[in-house]
Amino acid sequence: MFNMSDLKKFEDLIGISFNPKNLLIEALSHSSYSNENPVFKNQYGLIDGNNERLEYLGDSVLGLAIAEELYCNHPGSEGDLTEIKTHFVRGNKVAEISDEIGLENFLIMGKGEINNESGRESRIADSLEALIAAIFIDQGYDRAKEFINKYFLSDLDNILEDVGKIKIEENPIGYLQELLVKEDYDTPIYECSRLGGPDHSPMFLAKLKINNKKIAEGTGVNKQKAKEDAARNALENIDSII
Repeated sequence: MFNMSDLKKFEDLIGISFNPKNLLIEALSHSSYSNENPVFKNQYGLIDGNNERLEYLGDSVLGLAIAEELYCNHPGSEGDLTEIKTHFVRGNKVAEISDEIGLENFLIMGKGEINNESGRESRIADSLEALIAAIFIDQGYDRAKEFINKYFLSDLDNILEDVGKIKIEENPIGYLQELLVKEDYDTPIYECSRLGGPDHSPMFLAKLKINNKKIAEGTGVNKQKAKEDAARNALENIDSII
């Protein structure tokens, strides 16, 4: 059940005070509550009666703040920055941060939605984006960005590490070459040979060389897998290579 006293507790939690409170109420309101309580919208002077339109705006504000931070403070190509940004704004990451804040404890939901576990991640992620929009409308972009910096960008180092791990897993050969190009190294050369094994299940060896110097080896059930294994092994020791 909605309780106005919870708003003050939430404002104290996030360190932001809204005046008037209708934007904050709207940001915390799931459509299920207004559906079950038709007078809710007019009772509290809400624009929409739920946070769906605020969520739309908040998604854009979040994306802009993340993009600005990455552009201004982190080198990299357009593709690099896009990959990093994607990891910040994806639904499960936003939901994770919403959990850290404890936002769900203050959401205004209908009785039927409270126990809807299948929709929980989307619900709390959307509500956090709606909150960002409410801060943006009420107090401006700089205040919204400050909030985003506090709760999203404090995890930047871990995000960058996650992006690197995914690149290594999905395309170790390409990622290694990308790093080497940035350091003005020659393109790596892979020399493949068959190690043995029966015809139906052969094994291959790949030797990875840079400037005619062997850097790493890898094995696999075909030449491509062997090259990928060699690239991963090289990346594990990249600090000693470049």
